[in-house]
Amino acid sequence: MSNTKKPIRIGRVLLSCVLVAVLLVVGAFLALTLTEYKPEAVEAVETPDCDERVKAGQSLTVVSFNTGYAALGEDADFFMDGGVTTRPESASAVETNMEGIASILNDLGADIIMLQEVDTGSRRSYGFEQASYYGEQLGKPYMFALNFSSTFVPYPLSGMIGRVNSGLATYTNLCSAEAERVQLPVPFSWPIRCFNLKRCLLISR
Repeated sequence: MSNTKKPIRIGRVLLSCVLVAVLLVVGAFLALTLTEYKPEAVEAVETPDCDERVKAGQSLTVVSFNTGYAALGEDADFFMDGGVTTRPESASAVETNMEGIASILNDLGADIIMLQEVDTGSRRSYGFEQASYYGEQLGKPYMFALNFSSTFVPYPLSGMIGRVNSGLATYTNLCSAEAERVQLPVPFSWPIRCFNLKRCLLISR
């Protein structure tokens, strides 16, 4: 009699484990759906106070720089480039990259600096507030527009990306009359859409 009960108990345990796993997956996707970043087609972006205006005939220099959220240096083993990792081994590596990026930008001395992949409190860059850091190092106010915001990015399985907040930042001492975030088409469908990029334009005038 005990032998017949044992398989039944094992079957119940396995069924319970499967149900728990299913509930966890469903709960995770429900949470991602409820917290999905859903920007409007066009959103106003706050413009900072300024004291410099562009003059007729003035020559300006502009720099565009994808910072790779200060985590994709020459030693990076990034999973989307054939590697396995999603972030450096330590926060100090990100900090070193941020210092190097700021140094390069200061040496260039551009009037307008447009940066991509600037993180603000993301796990992949150890929570650094990169947008404000670059502003302090450059001595320039900035405008910022999110294009990637998710409470949790559940891939890759080798080391999930986790929380992400990242976007575009424009740094300049020149006055901007207005700025706006313009949403670009999102090619992803549910549920991938919930934890993927929401690409946009950051337009300042």
